Amino acid sequence: MADPPESKYNPRFANQAVKEGCTKRPDWPSNIPDSNRSMPAYNEFITRIRNLLQPFVKPGVALTEDSELVSELGLTSLQVMMMIEQIEDDFDISVPLNILPDIRTLGDLARQLEKLLL
Repeated sequence: MADPPESKYNPRFANQAVKEGCTKRPDWPSNIPDSNRSMPAYNEFITRIRNLLQPFVKPGVALTEDSELVSELGLTSLQVMMMIEQIEDDFDISVPLNILPDIRTLGDLARQLEKLLL
């Protein structure tokens, strides 16, 4: 049976890390709150979603909180799913598909993400 690959997260190598003077915990992802961080504010959700939507938006189209994802921005169902996948990766969450019918605008999406992370 092959040994698991070496990793800073593999407990088998934890003692080795301590011996080498590595006492710091592994990098904590910035999108997962801990006692030293607060939850993202609504405006931060809007900003991060705008950045994620940029590749899907046609040139010259301005993104506002009231921008409708399908009718105004012209996103296809495939593009919506790709966007949701990127949001899940960026925020390290799972977006339930049953909330998608309630999301029409960028603001709706931000409010739903805020609910999921609270």
